Amino acid sequence: MFILNTKIKYDYDDEEDILYLSIGEPRPSITEEIEEGILIRKDIKTKELTGVTILDYKDRLSKKEKIDIPKEFDLSQIKV
Repeated sequence: MFILNTKIKYDYDDEEDILYLSIGEPRPSITEEIEEGILIRKDIKTKELTGVTILDYKDRLSKKEKIDIPKEFDLSQIKV
């Protein structure tokens, strides 16, 4: 099991309704859409998870849609 020891940072763009989650300091990453509106970022060299972007975040919450993201992130701790 992977245990995350790095601080998770988040930023919410209220105008565009986008939630950005980042692990540690920014680093060069590639982005992959794992499902519509859910994008993960991975380190270019190591392929380690560096972050997640969730489009239409509040809209998804209001509709009680299931948001499948890597288990390293706990969305219950995020208040936007």
